[in-house]
Amino acid sequence: MSILTRTSLHLTRILLRCSLNRYTTKQLYPFRRDREDFARKLMLVSFYCTKGNKSVADASTIIADIKPELTSAGPLNIDKNSTDESISEIEEKNEEIETKEGEETASKLSVDTSVSPTIISTVTQTSSARTTSSTGDEDGDHKDDANSWRTMKYTFTIFGVTVTVTGLFLLMEFGAPGLGEDGQVIEDEYSKLSIPAQYIYRTFKQMNYYRKLINEPSRDKLLPDELKYPYHQPPYTLVLEFKDVLVHPDWTYNTGWRFKKRPGIDQFLEMLSGIYEIVIYTAELGMTVFPILEVLDPNNLITYKLVRDATNFTDGHHVKDLGKLNRNLNKVILVDWDTDSVLDHQDNVLKVLRWDGNDFDTTLLDLANFLRVIAMSDVQDVRDVLRYYSQFDDPIAAFREKQRELERTMYNRK
Repeated sequence: MSILTRTSLHLTRILLRCSLNRYTTKQLYPFRRDREDFARKLMLVSFYCTKGNKSVADASTIIADIKPELTSAGPLNIDKNSTDESISEIEEKNEEIETKEGEETASKLSVDTSVSPTIISTVTQTSSARTTSSTGDEDGDHKDDANSWRTMKYTFTIFGVTVTVTGLFLLMEFGAPGLGEDGQVIEDEYSKLSIPAQYIYRTFKQMNYYRKLINEPSRDKLLPDELKYPYHQPPYTLVLEFKDVLVHPDWTYNTGWRFKKRPGIDQFLEMLSGIYEIVIYTAELGMTVFPILEVLDPNNLITYKLVRDATNFTDGHHVKDLGKLNRNLNKVILVDWDTDSVLDHQDNVLKVLRWDGNDFDTTLLDLANFLRVIAMSDVQDVRDVLRYYSQFDDPIAAFREKQRELERTMYNRK
């Protein structure tokens, strides 16, 4: 059997195998244009293999080039016109070779010709299978689309019913008039309106009330009034951020999450107690802050503790409102590492570097010296001092440097 005959038989086996693996080709070539291109390429190889002037090496090269696609291909998506043209070209070439080559060549081509109808029938069967599978796939797609649309319609219907029922429940719950102890209706500013208008306006009033509970501090005065004589009221108020000023959240494999105590915090509180009214003001939750402060301050040197419910919720962030502290802002100092955590009154903020958990940190001791100097100097408006130090990235380091300069000046005078 000649090389060309074996090659044609090989291609026939490939075509038969490809026609059986219907879904593989659809996954390999998801687009129709790609499948048609592959089919034309395969027919072109078949045509070249039947040409008498093609050498064995050329035929082997063509087979090797297309082998990756042949081995992984599935069904062929062949354009019928291109297939008919290829077949007619093969037949014409066979006739020319029979005339030129004589009986020996004609016998070889007769084998090839006998193979060609097999290829033709295989391609025809493959085309029919492809058409049938395409029709089935289209029907399946239509069914899937119908099911998807039905599911979406049911989902929107259930969602609409749920929203409607919830809205009616809130309207009846929040819009109902109040009742007294005797069970009589309590009149309000909406009692003279129509029944639907009464329910709507009362509902909006209740919703606005809950919105304020979330967005605004829970009370207008965050701190009680200042103590009167004979009780002692410190002249200055020191407001401290909790996280990364006094403690730092830390996580390890052995302990999990825990809050690390900043070095020097005990001395810091003792040095400022009595001179400053010490207040913790943070956006952290009370359930986190209060237990830690009980351990951190066993002597109760911290006077007040303000947590998240005392902040304003603005633009997705909880910010502090110093205007509601109920203290004279001339004597209020806020120590924080984040100036954006303050709504207004930026002149009352002393920005310090954020503590990252360093065990050799001495910032609190230097900060205590800085605050004691302000208190002993009887500064009438601390904002003047804080505005000056706001120009430095690290105001505590700037204060230490000025203290050294002052010591050197006093030493030189002596």
